[in-house]
Amino acid sequence: MIPWAVSGAVACIVSKVIAEHQNQVVFVSNDFTNLSKAEKNQAIKLLTEQGIPQKAIAESFGISAPAVSQRLKRIEGESSLINKKMPIKPPVNINNILKIIDLLDTGFSPNAIASLLGESGLSVTANDISSFYKVYQAIKAQLNSD
Repeated sequence: MIPWAVSGAVACIVSKVIAEHQNQVVFVSNDFTNLSKAEKNQAIKLLTEQGIPQKAIAESFGISAPAVSQRLKRIEGESSLINKKMPIKPPVNINNILKIIDLLDTGFSPNAIASLLGESGLSVTANDISSFYKVYQAIKAQLNSD
């Protein structure tokens, strides 16, 4: 399955290569050439995740199998670097969420709550608080109507 968060061009090429791998004749080397570097990498990664062999990917894209292998190694290296640089976020504590809801229910403004959270080191805007509360109220209303 192709994730929804890919560009149309990448999704199209990935679908064509999968079809080609399933013994349907499809040529995508021209399409592949028109993709950006990031899109090419994304297509190669998605196809690999779909179980398409590197040799088949290379043939479909008109590149060498070692080029596919090198791209995959770079992609893996970049993702491990990103993971090392990204701080681990603490799990969401339901008690903190309930405290925010209580503050809103008692009349605190989203600006005041965002300011309080900002003082504790969290980067949250009043708009974030308002949006969260609207979603919370909609879910609560839906649950109460069932």
